[in-house]
Amino acid sequence: MSNQKTVCFSCLTPYHVFVAYILSKTLYKNCYKVILFSDHYHQQIYERALGLNLWDKIILIEERNKSWAQIHSQLKTINLEDMDVLHYFSWGSIFQLLLIREIPEKTKVILTEEGVGTYYIQEAVAHWKTNYSPHSSPIDFDKVSEIWLFDKRLYVSELIKPLQDIAFYRYLSSPLALEFCKDLNTLFAYTPQQRE
Repeated sequence: MSNQKTVCFSCLTPYHVFVAYILSKTLYKNCYKVILFSDHYHQQIYERALGLNLWDKIILIEERNKSWAQIHSQLKTINLEDMDVLHYFSWGSIFQLLLIREIPEKTKVILTEEGVGTYYIQEAVAHWKTNYSPHSSPIDFDKVSEIWLFDKRLYVSELIKPLQDIAFYRYLSSPLALEFCKDLNTLFAYTPQQRE
């Protein structure tokens, strides 16, 4: 591998994939990009991603009907030591819980926009722990270097981390907008409706 920065996106939901696509196509267009999908949701998106020629490595983590040990052994096959940046979206799956524990200290972990919960993340995690899992924490906030959002002005969490805006809106009026539409329609199997 060259001196190129290696960026990894850990995706669970279609929204995570959408944000990973935007960042991959813009900010990280010249980086080596790895995207992790879970088969827990939308394996079809993973299959369509293979045809986009955007990510350098596309990995499907099989979680359905798998034990923690089986999922952990899949993560062990990924060279996490080469990852410079991890865009971490959620704590909603076993592979993501394990990934955040395994990621090396040198890797910059960016908690990335995944909807309203990101804007009050510390409080959302505290609520989750109180109501669902009092003995474990889904996110090690000490590992988080930054938080990236579509609008950092809306951030209200008491967690103090550097915030960065994802400048998605500026691309909507650029020549990339048509490419975004085409690729995202392919990725999410959307057929535009003809207007009458």
